[in-house]
Amino acid sequence: MGGLTKAGVDTKPSATPALTGISKSVSTASEDSINTMGGYLNSNLMQLVQQTKLQQNLVVIGEKQGGTLTDLYNLQNAALSQLQAINSNTSRNAIAAEELVSKVGKLMTPGNGQTLSVKLY
Repeated sequence: MGGLTKAGVDTKPSATPALTGISKSVSTASEDSINTMGGYLNSNLMQLVQQTKLQQNLVVIGEKQGGTLTDLYNLQNAALSQLQAINSNTSRNAIAAEELVSKVGKLMTPGNGQTLSVKLY
């Protein structure tokens, strides 16, 4: 120990300095909190890696087919247009189904169970 003191190293225990900012937050976090944060960061990293790999694969496919990046964007726009059409059609179908359920509900009359009110002309 004497050699360290002679070299200018303070070997006496000192009070820990006051932590601030993220150091203070991390020092008081529980192990579960840290593990949760680690899992969240790993999930983000995995998504980033997957997206990067997908983009690389798209570029390779474009190069193999002799296309340009513009061709890839055009293909993407066409696919997006189809998805928007599917979304619109699904929305119309959902609205029609809700209207049908509403109309059938108006035809039902309470009784033992539910009965259908039918008028014959």
